[in-house]
Amino acid sequence: LRIYDTTVFLHPDPPRYRIESGAGRYAEGHVPGAGFLDLTGALSDPDSPLGLTLPAAEVLADVLGAAGVGNDHRVVLYSTGHVMWATRVWWMLKSLGHERVAVLDGGLRSWSEAGHPVSSDPCQYGMATFTPRFEPRRWAGKDHAGAAGVRGSCTPFRRCVG
Repeated sequence: LRIYDTTVFLHPDPPRYRIESGAGRYAEGHVPGAGFLDLTGALSDPDSPLGLTLPAAEVLADVLGAAGVGNDHRVVLYSTGHVMWATRVWWMLKSLGHERVAVLDGGLRSWSEAGHPVSSDPCQYGMATFTPRFEPRRWAGKDHAGAAGVRGSCTPFRRCVG
């Protein structure tokens, strides 16, 4: 079992938002035994001009393996604020063929409100091997997007253009 906090904060900074990693909040308190997966850092493509862009599958597999996620591990994800961050990582894992992944219902708030303990002890799982198995059914391609009225082109693991 691998448990990870995936928290990200969006702060209004007109005309857009400023993106902040939840690593600081993780250090203050998290589910005991949980590691941290940083969507604003290693789980984003540093070469993209857009924030939070999915990196190449091979890069993502290396990052996940270094964080302790192997193909046979059961993974539980949560976030401190909005659930979309945990579901984003859930989708990333699913799109790479990892089926044993779940989102903690209610996140850290529900965990704490239920009286479960919170820890500030860091957790780093040992290295694991993650071999991606791309799942095309998890993606909407250019044809699907066009049928839905979206213009431009998208390719798996690359940003959309247009």
